Amino acid sequence: MAAEFAEAWALLAPASQAFWGTEAAFAAERAAFSAESGSAYRLSPPDRSAAALHQWLPIGFDGDTARTSVLTVVYPRIEDLAAGSNVFIVAPDRSGTWRIWVAR
Repeated sequence: MAAEFAEAWALLAPASQAFWGTEAAFAAERAAFSAESGSAYRLSPPDRSAAALHQWLPIGFDGDTARTSVLTVVYPRIEDLAAGSNVFIVAPDRSGTWRIWVAR
């Protein structure tokens, strides 16, 4: 599982990496979340609507907004929707490398 966290860390945009500070902190938090949420999840279809982008793009977003999608992942094992879901922004950054921003 450590290799999966390392791969996920590498995909995160620098702004999202800064939230956790270190790869080790990210792996520890995500491992704890995974233990609680289990392996079941529901993934929304990519939402590229102006409304979704307006709602979820963080201030200072430096991705290509023309190629940005908002994805919501719901973990049904966690009853509290806010705690049991993540919102991810997926887009290429300025260099063209696809990255993930964690919006919630």
